[in-house]
Amino acid sequence: MYHIIYSSQAKKAMTLTTLVVLLMQARALNERQHVTGALVYGAGQFMQVMEGEEAVIKDLYERIVQDPRHHDVRKLAEGPIATRSFAQWAMAFGEVPADKFEVLCRVAEYQTPAQMADHLAVGRAVDERLLAKMKELVHMHAKG
Repeated sequence: MYHIIYSSQAKKAMTLTTLVVLLMQARALNERQHVTGALVYGAGQFMQVMEGEEAVIKDLYERIVQDPRHHDVRKLAEGPIATRSFAQWAMAFGEVPADKFEVLCRVAEYQTPAQMADHLAVGRAVDERLLAKMKELVHMHAKG
């Protein structure tokens, strides 16, 4: 089992309808590829955890990097995992207020996703507090 966590900036603000369509497409693809994870969106920023077979996750990440709907894609963590953190979801989703999105960064003791990405060593196990906070936010603000 393998995971990648990344953050990115939307090129333009996304409506709830646009987000739901994106979510439905992602869930369908993820179910076919046995990928699980969570997507959090707030203040024009995304943070996503993807879990599955290594080759599938790496390919999916490369497609995400090329997606024209966002930019400034930053890998926050990558590596093998013992178990899935979001096993019950093809794609959990939470749209959160800006202050809650910033909490994700502060939980990991950084001010912004960019600062977090610049200081986290890729390949290092991600801080369990970050995953726990993502789970909490997804449960609190679940949509779709």
